[in-house]
Amino acid sequence: MLRKLVSLTCFLSLLFFAYGCVGLSKWRSYYYAGDLEIQEAYICADVDEELNPLDIKNIFSYGVTKVCLYFKYKYTNGGTAILRLRLYYEGVFVYQDSYYLDKGEGKKAYYFFLSSGKPLPQGSYEVRMMFKGRVIKVLSFMVKGGGET
Repeated sequence: MLRKLVSLTCFLSLLFFAYGCVGLSKWRSYYYAGDLEIQEAYICADVDEELNPLDIKNIFSYGVTKVCLYFKYKYTNGGTAILRLRLYYEGVFVYQDSYYLDKGEGKKAYYFFLSSGKPLPQGSYEVRMMFKGRVIKVLSFMVKGGGET
């Protein structure tokens, strides 16, 4: 009987500790992460040396090997923000990456490409920018023309 009581007490203590760690980490990420504002966001062909977008458009011809996501942000009241970028192709989730943003204002560029170096398949794409588990910006683009679907 005593052994069962000790085992139950240990189990409940471990459960309480684990739940507390999960709860604390969620609380910290939502209440200490600050506020992120995406001031501008574009899909473009490239950026220049000063991170200004070049050839802003949402329709690309087949043969394009990379597409650039440019964005300008403002981040306040926190240390480092974690921005998640999700790419969808024809409505299907295909890729996710995390981008770390420092406090303050800044401009960033992120490239989407195939590791094989082949052209992006024709079709519709959607980029979702997420912060604190919520979608804060959605951008769409298409690759049109001949080639693989």
